[in-house]
Amino acid sequence: MGIEQVENRFPEFRKKHLGEENPNHTAFHAQTLASVHHDDKYSNYNYSTISYNQIAVMTLIGIFLIITACNNFINLVTAEAIKRSKEVGIRKTLGSSRTQLIFQFLGESGLVTFTSVLLAVALAQLVLPLMNSFLKKNLVFQWADPSLWMFLIGLTVLVALLSGLYPSFVVSGFKPAFAMKNLINSKNSSGYNLRRGLVVLQFMISQFFLISTIVIVQQTDYFNNKDLGFAKDAIVNVPIPENARGGFADGTSKMRTFREEVSKMSGIELASLCNFPPSSGSVSATNFNIEGKPEDFDAQIKMVDGNYVDLYQLKIVAGKNILDLDTAQGFIVNERLAKMVGYQNPADIVGKQMSQGRRKFSLPVVGVVQDFHTMSLHEPIEPTVLYNRARNYSTLSLKVNLKQFQENIKQIQTKWENTYPDHIFSYKFLDEEVREFYEGEKRMSTLIGIFTGIAIAIGCLGLFGLATFMANQKTKEVGVRKVLGASVQGIVLLFSKEFVKLIVVGFLIAAPLAWYVMNQWLNNFTYKIEIGPAIYVAGLGATFVIAMLTVGYRSYRAAVANPANSLRSE
Repeated sequence: MGIEQVENRFPEFRKKHLGEENPNHTAFHAQTLASVHHDDKYSNYNYSTISYNQIAVMTLIGIFLIITACNNFINLVTAEAIKRSKEVGIRKTLGSSRTQLIFQFLGESGLVTFTSVLLAVALAQLVLPLMNSFLKKNLVFQWADPSLWMFLIGLTVLVALLSGLYPSFVVSGFKPAFAMKNLINSKNSSGYNLRRGLVVLQFMISQFFLISTIVIVQQTDYFNNKDLGFAKDAIVNVPIPENARGGFADGTSKMRTFREEVSKMSGIELASLCNFPPSSGSVSATNFNIEGKPEDFDAQIKMVDGNYVDLYQLKIVAGKNILDLDTAQGFIVNERLAKMVGYQNPADIVGKQMSQGRRKFSLPVVGVVQDFHTMSLHEPIEPTVLYNRARNYSTLSLKVNLKQFQENIKQIQTKWENTYPDHIFSYKFLDEEVREFYEGEKRMSTLIGIFTGIAIAIGCLGLFGLATFMANQKTKEVGVRKVLGASVQGIVLLFSKEFVKLIVVGFLIAAPLAWYVMNQWLNNFTYKIEIGPAIYVAGLGATFVIAMLTVGYRSYRAAVANPANSLRSE
């Protein structure tokens, strides 16, 4: 039986087991086993999924880092090739063919790559426990898996070829006569323009990472600081045991007694019973109809007591709060719902009869609250209805005085154990629950920040190597300039201006690419930041500072060297 045939039978199955009305609008979907760990629309048995998009992003970052490292290798080898020109000339004079020289230099790059892979595997094994703790995974190296060995071997060969193939062709192509006479220099060698292009690519990757990191950090800060429409600080949620709630014998009485006893404690400012806090990973929705409107509509529902609005500081913009009753006598709706059914002035919906579901559970709208977020900022604000229904309460929310919290929580636990002796006491701060909505973004921000640091570190090593090579090549020139009166600042500028040009070119490529990619990422959120000029200025400025510190250090050493020594060496 195919998956389509199975899904076609779901409506009949739902009707058989949930009835025609299906008041909770329950739906069933088929999910392939292959996607259980990667489909973030649903959870899995260990409540841990990682989407294919996240895997693709990390793979792409890894590729970028490998490209950056290969860039460095090619840059440094082609730059140092001039020093080996005499070696190449002598080998060719003694009868070595170009093919032999190519294999020699490929062998050297292959040995470096093989050693690097061994060190990388050892480092990955050491870092893996930290990564598992950070990602909340249980990843292990499957050494018996042939695909792992195929990957490592393939990676070694690929990186060796990427980093060694071009330099080996460049070096082996030197003409013996020119090589023996030292007539090959950095600018007339065929690798000069390539080195400049690779430095541009390196700066482009680094600046792309920098801009992306800034955007992600700012979006994460926006999540943490945006007004959600309700109070979330110093609020503790205590779950009510499922088999001891209002839907069971004596459940309502126990819950209310527990709430009243806790609310009398010094340090507890307010207590409220509800099914969910304003913003929650769990939401319920059902069908409604309002008088004078022919069409039904869906809305989220919050079952709450009379203290809920005050505890969470929901702002009533029209009408009044509901009474503290076990069963509903009226509805509170949010502004989004009022506007959706055609009432631009919230006061106009107050007093209208509204019916819930097919049962025509009809009550008047007694109040309208300002819009508040019921889910993460990935999603838009939904129409929402608040009303009493004690049998569905599942949470006790407490507004606490943090200075007395440690003392209070012990007293609350004692009262809990007296009320629900067969259940384990637990609690959680609401602001922690809200932050969990954005754990994925926070982890991504940290990971990209780490990868950006690695890319910059690799880039700095390459820049330092190239700056050193340039300093060695221009030893005599620097000496002559100093004798003729050149200042230290002028010589440092001489070394730095070439890199400034390359940084700007790299930025001109990275900026539009980062803008496109990060806008695609931001489109996952209904509420998001705007990518403004300040982000690009910060990315470019950070790159300038890092590059100039790297190049400037080596340039300064060359500039302050005694010119007599450099001129004597010639």
